[in-house]
Order: sequence, then structure tokens, then C-alpha cells
Amino acid sequence: MIDPVSPKNVPIPAANLSPLQDTTASQVSNRNTSKAQKLHRATQEFEAMLIANFWKSMTESLSSGDEDSLDPGHSTWQDMGVQAMSEGLAKSGGFGLGKLILKHLEPLVQNTPPQQTVTKK
Repeated sequence: MIDPVSPKNVPIPAANLSPLQDTTASQVSNRNTSKAQKLHRATQEFEAMLIANFWKSMTESLSSGDEDSLDPGHSTWQDMGVQAMSEGLAKSGGFGLGKLILKHLEPLVQNTPPQQTVTKK
């Protein structure tokens, strides 16, 4: 007869292992890469929002009272166009604000201290 409480008969599922027992260097690297990708995407989206605000301000100041502006769907279509153009511009580099923000926040994601820049006087 088999003893049901015997350790030989009880399988240990992998889910019961603590995270520290199952963590490898590649998994830590993958987490940092994932965080870096999320940060990169967030900085692009932030820059896209800034560009969209600039663009909306510019079009409002330059707009005239033409017939198209009287169309009920005009503002919706215009906002969608501004958003698409802003996202495309930000993905291609934009004004470079996203890259600057990413440069300063990336060390925080990688748990490394930011590099000190030396300025000559």
C-alpha cells in the first residue's frame, strides 16, 4: 500500500516556488528591457501630446471662418488628424523632447545611477 502523505507521492508545482528561487539573470534582463520599452513608449506618447497641443493652438490661431468649420464633424476629424500626425511625428523623433526625457529616466529603470555630465567653465 502507498502512503498518501509520503513526500515521494506529492508533486510540487512550479507555481509554489518563491520568485527568488526561480529568478535568473535573463529574466531580470527581460524585466528591465520591458520597463525600458514601456518608458520609451511613454516618452513618445508624451511628446505626441505636446505636439498635438502645439498643433491645435496653431490651427486655432490661423483658422478662418470657412464653410468646413461649420460642419458638425469637422472638429472631430480635425482632432483625429492632429492626433495621427502628432503620433507619427513623435515616433520619427519629433522635437527630441522624448529622447531627452528618456535619457534622464532610463537609468532609473535600469537601477543604475545616472551618468554625471562634466561641464567645462
